[in-house]
Amino acid sequence: MILKSLLQRAFSSDAHAENVEERQLKELRDNAESGIAASGENENAVVTTSAYSSDLEALTARYGELKPGMSIEMTLHEALALMPRTRHKADAYKGVKSQLNRMGVMFSIVNPPQK
Repeated sequence: MILKSLLQRAFSSDAHAENVEERQLKELRDNAESGIAASGENENAVVTTSAYSSDLEALTARYGELKPGMSIEMTLHEALALMPRTRHKADAYKGVKSQLNRMGVMFSIVNPPQK
């Protein structure tokens, strides 16, 4: 009974390993098609995802070329005017902030100055 169980696990793990390899190959193909570089390839390459391309274009139009070391601070009101969101909270910009950080650009939403 134990031997049968061990044999089943051994053969099923081979099948599982093949499935894992197939999934990894599929993931690599999908990433290559979407333009995402595999780890180990040019790690300094910046990949702009289509989800944030309009936001990055709007920021580029307002601030010029986005270069590493650049810092962008804006109020939530300014950010909503430039990059509209359905959720009117600063955390709605986490994704674009993360994308900008990968590009070496610091992005923050600040509170408006108090009068």
